[in-house]
Amino acid sequence: MTSKQDINDITYFKKNIREYIKQIRSNINKDDAFLRGYSAYKTLKDIVDIKKIETISCYLDFNNEINTGLFVLYCLENKVNIVVPKIYADDIKFKYISNISENLIENKYGILEPDDSAADCDIKDIDIFIIPALAFDEKGARLGYGKGYYDRVFKQNKEALRIGLCYNFQVLPFLLTNEFDEIVDIIITEHKIIIPSNSLAPLDSSQKSVLISK
Repeated sequence: MTSKQDINDITYFKKNIREYIKQIRSNINKDDAFLRGYSAYKTLKDIVDIKKIETISCYLDFNNEINTGLFVLYCLENKVNIVVPKIYADDIKFKYISNISENLIENKYGILEPDDSAADCDIKDIDIFIIPALAFDEKGARLGYGKGYYDRVFKQNKEALRIGLCYNFQVLPFLLTNEFDEIVDIIITEHKIIIPSNSLAPLDSSQKSVLISK
């Protein structure tokens, strides 16, 4: 059990890392961001065997995150169901989309989301989560934006493959975590693929089956 002092220390640590990463990410120009995002997209497309997948959850990039638009279009063109997160106060739901140019609205944070007319997806029906973060570490720990949405979602679907998408500078040697923090299975950057060295998160057979062997 994490002590109160440990929680305070972790909270302070996370706050500083978030501010540091946001500052670096904000300084990436649009052309550089596109090139880095395209490189990550090619890697993601190359390792995920979409013929074996029915439903993928993918974030819509915001504020200089790694671009996901090309991957979403690729999946939709290949008849893979795409669901996108939508925030409701302290909850998150996943809604189906059929394109990335219609029926999307900005939430209070400026992030594009499906409107309320979009159909809901059961969290347990998602095969792969493509998720953003402010930072990951080499063991698969994730530092999000502080609301804990994905940590709660992952506890409801432990079978889906979790793929973190980020810039190379966002992968740190370690992050301070607590018992509520969930980890990812794979991290993809513009330069490399990282299979976290965490024995608590081995890929099971169903997770491996949706990857293309290299």
